[in-house]
Amino acid sequence: MDKKNEASGIIKALAYFDIFSFPLQKTEIYKWFFGINNESVSYLNIVDTLDGQNLTNIEKVQPFFVSGSRSKTVQNRETNYRVSATKMRRACRVSYLLSIIPWIEGIAVCNSLGYQNAREESDIDFFIITQSSTLWLTRFVAVLFMSLLGLRPKEGATANSVCLSFFITKDKLNLETITIEDVDPYLVYWITQMTILFGRGKIWQDFWVANNWIKNYLPNSFGYIPTENWVYYQGRQRRAPIFITRLVNKALEKFQQNRLPENIKSLSGKEGKEVIVSSSMLKFHTNDRRQKYKLDWQNNITKFDLINQ
Repeated sequence: MDKKNEASGIIKALAYFDIFSFPLQKTEIYKWFFGINNESVSYLNIVDTLDGQNLTNIEKVQPFFVSGSRSKTVQNRETNYRVSATKMRRACRVSYLLSIIPWIEGIAVCNSLGYQNAREESDIDFFIITQSSTLWLTRFVAVLFMSLLGLRPKEGATANSVCLSFFITKDKLNLETITIEDVDPYLVYWITQMTILFGRGKIWQDFWVANNWIKNYLPNSFGYIPTENWVYYQGRQRRAPIFITRLVNKALEKFQQNRLPENIKSLSGKEGKEVIVSSSMLKFHTNDRRQKYKLDWQNNITKFDLINQ
């Protein structure tokens, strides 16, 4: 890969995370390097480009790299990291409780908390994988648990509440089907930013394989690798759902669909990919801002200046 494309991939990563006031370290720039057609670049080349001062309008604020006019985001990241640590402890407790539900295959924290960038007012967003033919049953029990514990979001009071707005079944792990046209930077990065809390068997390895298409954009991404400090809890494998379980799931599907909020009902019938209601995916993102983030990202790329001076 030539130097111009290396600089381009670095700038695209920095430009994306600048939207969320999240400056990157060298290792993160390597992980989230935005490549072209699965063309990766070595960590040493990343370091050489960064340290060689070949990028215009990029400032180094140890150990972070930011847009020249955005050095204050370093303080924002440090503040949000401390906030996220507290929220993550709560998320782990909730995840342990949810893992009792026998049809849940995997639980992850996503959105801002997934990469430790949550603010005080942020809720806790979960991404949940279920057994096949148990999606609606699992959601019903999970929502019931959270409601009984007073953890569901309330109007005007969402801080630290538990948001259960994204479920998929383990036989439909590929999320490429919900990408917006051309390139979808938010979804591509979102998949790599999750913090995995619970899983049965090799569900997260399967999820990564199913979504390996993101390496066309993030060629240095390396999946979900446990570390000594990981908060991951491994559960034992469960049997496939029996007939009565599938029957109850079908009944609860009709029951819950009739009681969905009107804004979700109206959006689910359209061709958009913000809200999806099916037997294999529940995505209730009525305020899906992926198009806006994509435009902000493209504007940032121009602002950061891609030309290697």
